[in-house]
Order: sequence, then structure tokens, then C-alpha cells
Amino acid sequence: FRAFCCSTIWGSTTMSTTEMQVDGTIYAGENVPVKFFTTTFDQHMKTTTFYMPVKVTLDSLSEFVNVSLGISEHVPFNFLYQDEFIRYTTLDRWLKKKGISKETTIELEYTPAFEIEAGNNFPHDDWVSVIRRLPIPSDASGDATQHPYLTGSYDRCWRIWRGDECLHVGAGHTSAIKSASIISASEGLLGKRKRSGVDCQFATGAKDGSVIVWQYSGGRCKEVHKFAGTESVDTVAVHGDGSLLCSGGWDKLLRIWTLDRLQEDMEKGDVGRQQYLHCGLQGHSRAILASAWSQDHRARVFSTGLDGSVRTWDVMQKAPIMTMTSDASAAYCLSVRKASGGDLLLTGHTDNKVRLWDTRSPTACTAFAGHKGFVYGVTWNALSTDAVSEKGLRFTSASEDCTLNVWDIRGGSPLATISEHSDGILCVEWMGDGVLMTGSKDNTVKSCNLKSDQRPQSSA
Repeated sequence: FRAFCCSTIWGSTTMSTTEMQVDGTIYAGENVPVKFFTTTFDQHMKTTTFYMPVKVTLDSLSEFVNVSLGISEHVPFNFLYQDEFIRYTTLDRWLKKKGISKETTIELEYTPAFEIEAGNNFPHDDWVSVIRRLPIPSDASGDATQHPYLTGSYDRCWRIWRGDECLHVGAGHTSAIKSASIISASEGLLGKRKRSGVDCQFATGAKDGSVIVWQYSGGRCKEVHKFAGTESVDTVAVHGDGSLLCSGGWDKLLRIWTLDRLQEDMEKGDVGRQQYLHCGLQGHSRAILASAWSQDHRARVFSTGLDGSVRTWDVMQKAPIMTMTSDASAAYCLSVRKASGGDLLLTGHTDNKVRLWDTRSPTACTAFAGHKGFVYGVTWNALSTDAVSEKGLRFTSASEDCTLNVWDIRGGSPLATISEHSDGILCVEWMGDGVLMTGSKDNTVKSCNLKSDQRPQSSA
């Protein structure tokens, strides 16, 4: 293959047919002119036009790039054409699918593929319904697997973890915990030996109809306040500045609570002195199962559920702003990412698809098919503090089919499929630095590391 690279490929003279050996395989027949470039890797191919066999596989193309760049430790690459991933086994099949002439010079972008590394396994006593990363600004360990996080389970308990250590188990609900959201978090000290711990406030929602606000500090926990209801609360979401909390469930009402008033009463030692309900928003025809705050507009919140619609609300006006619908079936989950002048939303559905919505083009909806079961969880592979970029955004979905799919919005097929659980996956959380945490019906939380964007030195 190396001889093939050096003697046959380098050059720009027309070579319509020939016999070539690529990666140990002999290809006879037509060739196609190809140029390579990258926007995600720090080593760049020469601007030469290469004449590649049309029957060449994508694996062989990846090997060709490795040899041409002189990479000593093999890096697998994926390829894109005009911002769309190539998902076919050979160039010939892809050219025919796209109707592209073999005489056309094809400009292919190469980008590092994922290398998936399985992580740890954390057992629970029942299904794990929610995982939430604790956003501790002072965490400078650089190891996302050691970042603290919160889990909620059908055993009615929540747990705070750092790495593989469970720092605390708390209980207060009388039924399964379905949702959780972080109000605030900071580094703290744990126990008499002053071990590294966390201090945090968070909210949990459960099938018992209640939302509970918790305060955890110094290894001790107290229930700050309970917003009582009668029907299951399947979603709670705290505003980015911690001032508001929304909750929704089977009564079809999206409630907005004023956490800043609750905080004021906490400081005065007089919780419950005033009314904390800001408003109730009506519009969904069936249960609300997911909600999230806009990252572009401070007063707006999104909700979705069994009626399949994605609704935008203005909490200051206490009114609906927009409803986005397609042929979507019931939605279980929702994740929001800031875009330039709007928000990008992901929803997971009972027709086994993930849908991408753009608030700047509310009539447009892109569906991603790849799962064989309901999609229960979805997350952008980015933190809210990460720089905003709309090119190459990646996300991960979790399904009843026991798999995680990793996607890029530029491609219609998964970049990677991860099968680590033995039962349906109910939730997935991006921890940063390539680390994902998942919760499942197999009563475990698992971590995995998506290793990509490697930057190896050339062998020269």
C-alpha cells in the first residue's frame, strides 16, 4: 500500500483506468480524481489531486490518509463531501447514489473517527431514570470521569457521586424519581477528615406528584421545600441563572416556580412564607415528559411530551410563543443547544427517531433514524459553557434497544453505536471531554469515553 501511495497516487496527470494495490487489495478499473482537506485535524494533506480507484473502500481511504501524513499510530478517519458524511462502503456506491460523474474532482474532508473506551459500572437498586452533571466551575482536575454528578432512580432515592464513589444517598419521595435538575453547585469538604466533596442545591420530580428542592452541604442533606401535586412529575428544569424552575407531567400543565423567592426565604429562615408559583402554562393535549430552558432567550422555555409537539413559552408574558410539529410521534426527551440567534433542539420519540428543530426555521425538522426502540434520552455532546458552533455539532441518543448512538447533524446515520447495557437505556448525560454517563433499566450507571480528534505527531 505504501508503494501504491508513493508511485501511483502522487501526481495530477489524468489516469482513467489502471490496476492498483491499496491496503493489500488489488483494484482494477476506473479511477476518480480526489482532493483531501480537513477542518478538525492538525495535519493537512497536500493539495495534489489523487486518482483513487472507484472500488476503493472507506477503510482503505483512511489508511491512505494515515500513510500520506506519516502518522505512526493509526488514526481511523471518517469522510465528508459538502458537509455530509459518506456512509457507503466504496466510492463507487457513493458516486452512483449521489449521481456524481467519475470525471468530477471530488473534494473530501477527513475527520478523526471515534474510538470508544468502556468505563466504569455503578450499580443501583432499581432503574436509573436521570443523570445530571454538577456544574462546578472550580473543578480543574481535567478528568471528566471524576466530575461529580447526581443520579435519580426508581428506588425513590437520589445519589451524589464523584467518580466511582457514592458520596450520599437521599430519599424523600414516596415513588420513583423521574427527573432532576441542578440549581447550584460548588466544591465542598466532606466529613471530619475534610475530604473533597461538593455543596449543591437541586430539584427532583417524581411519580408521587411532588417536586422537592434539596440542599446538600458538608455531607449532610435537608429538604428545603416540597411543591406538592397529585400526578406524576416527569420533568423539572432549572433556569441557567437559578431563578426559575419549570415542572411538567401527566396533568398537562407546565408550572413555573420562582426559586429566587424561595432562596430569599431560606436566608430568612422562613420558607413557605409566600407563594412560589409564578404561573401555569396550558397547551399540551397530553402529558408533558420533557422541558428545557432556552439558551438564547432568558424568558423562554421549551416543552414536549406525548402529543409530539414542541412548544415555546414566554414565562414573563405567561403565554405560548410558538408550536413546532411534524409527523412526530410521542416525545420522551429534549436537549437544547444555543445557535446564532436562536436555539437548536433535539427530541427523542416513540417511532425510534431523533428529531432536530431550529427555532429560527420552525417549520423545518430533520429526523435521524437508527434505533430499533423508543428513544428515551438525548444530549448534545457539548456543555452549555462551550463555544457556540453550528458546524459539526454532535449528539448522543439513548434507546430502549439497549444502545447509544452518536451522531453528527451533518449525517443521517450514526457515527458510532455503543452497546454496554443489558436493558433499555433511560438517560444519557454529557460530562465533557468525551465522557458520557448512561442510566438503564438494568439498574446500572455506566460511563464511556469517545476518543476522537487525536493529534498525533508524524513519524518523520
